[in-house]
Amino acid sequence: YSNVITLVPFNFFGTAVVSCSFSPCTGIGNMKNQYLHLAVYPNPSNGEFSLVMNEVIEDAFIEIFDSSGKLIRKQSVEEKNIQINLKEEVTGIYFLILTSNGKPIYKTKLIKE
Repeated sequence: YSNVITLVPFNFFGTAVVSCSFSPCTGIGNMKNQYLHLAVYPNPSNGEFSLVMNEVIEDAFIEIFDSSGKLIRKQSVEEKNIQINLKEEVTGIYFLILTSNGKPIYKTKLIKE
């Protein structure tokens, strides 16, 4: 859904109307398939995460980005259980995107303490 805000500033020459349409931000969200069940744990962690899924996904990859948006890791997913090691990375928030056939199907945050 979207909202419209109309601003009517007053000045010496009369009024001007400015309208903006926007959609509320809902976060990075979860776009997973309704039949795909997965979990990433522990989260937060010391840098060792497990990704567990109920099925193997066709042509799947995990991409991990740091808080600046830089891609720091890309690995193929060929099993239901994947180990993700960020121990060598600095403490902070990372973003994991799981893709299948080039399209994102799941997004989440990883917190490394």
